[in-house]
Parts: sequence; structure tokens; C-alpha cells
Amino acid sequence: MDHPSNDPGPSAIGLVIIDDDLFVRTTLTNELGAAHDICIKGAYASGMSAIADIGTTRPDLALVDIMMPGLDGVETTRQLGLVSPSTRVLALTSVADPAQAAAMLHAGAVGFIPKDLAMRGILDTIRAAHHGVAVLAGAAIDLINTNSAQNLASTLTPAERQIASLIRQGKTNQQIAELTFTSPSTVKNHLLSTMRKMGAHNRVALAIKAHEANL
Repeated sequence: MDHPSNDPGPSAIGLVIIDDDLFVRTTLTNELGAAHDICIKGAYASGMSAIADIGTTRPDLALVDIMMPGLDGVETTRQLGLVSPSTRVLALTSVADPAQAAAMLHAGAVGFIPKDLAMRGILDTIRAAHHGVAVLAGAAIDLINTNSAQNLASTLTPAERQIASLIRQGKTNQQIAELTFTSPSTVKNHLLSTMRKMGAHNRVALAIKAHEANL
């Protein structure tokens, strides 16, 4: 494990970086570690070394490279979900591979960050994910090709189409309830039915499909 660069306090977002590229790890550690609200809890060259620690450190977020030798990003994400279920995973990517992106979603990732995204965008994405918002940063929306999205969207009710559109905008259930003048429980029910009809297993996948369907 690389040494953390900061310790801003107990209220900061606990973050770990998992990437086999030393330059990427060092750059992200230094840049993100300078933010007042982020605490770098570790930087790891492999998924296996990260998993050995994360069950104890339990960070809020993990940035996980999709393509790594040995334990790849998909399996690392899956195992992180077992040892620290509260840790959200954001996938780091430099290659647009739809199959790997879909696999990361199935493994439990809540969003994607292109490695060439500006640091301000990376920070905004981390903060949004920490607050429970499904995130697709920069060109990450192009990672998944959902050819049937338009056909699936045709099965949605007007309320479900509105839900899908608001999820695409990154709204939380509480925000959707306020915007649609309904209760959070009603929003949850609509969201579940929308995800089922669109074939989306989480909010990120639904946001992607809503984008492809122009909702």
C-alpha cells in the first residue's frame, strides 16, 4: 500500500485508490488528497492487497481500475462488496470497453470516471457518489451500448418515464418526491418498476438506458 497523503478529519470522505499504474495512483493521491473533504485511506497496486486492508479500514469510496493484472476490476469490485458492503465503487477507465463496463455494473460499481477527466470533474463525481447519486462522468456515458433502450422505454407509463428522466439527471429519491409531489415510498415503487421494465439492475444502469432512450 502507498502511504496516504492527508488526514482532514473524521467527517471527510474516506477514499482508497486501486490501480496498478504507479503514476495514476500517485497523481490521484496527491491531487485528491489536497481536497479539504477527502481523506486518502490508501492507494493500492492490486485488488488483492486492497481487499486485505479494506475489511478493516472500510472507506466510503473506492476508485477501482477496470483493467488490472491478476485480480481485475470486476472481481475486485465483487470482493470489496463482500468485505465492506458500505464501500461504494467508482470504476476508473482509460479504455471504452462496453463489456467490461457492464460487468463492473453487475459487480456493484455505482459509476465511472474516465482517467483523463479534469480533476474538478473527478472531485465532483466522488462527492456525488458519496451522497448516493449514480454517476457517469465525462465520456463514460459511451461505455455501454443499449440498443433496445428505445423499445424498452415504450413500455413505461408517463410516471415511469418521468422517474427515468430524473434519475438520468442524478436526482435522489427525496428530490424526485419533491419534484413530482409524491411520497418517497411512491417514488421507490415507481423506480423499481421502471428498472424492471428497462432491464436495469441499479440506478447507474437506468441512467444509461434513459440517456440512450432520450428520456
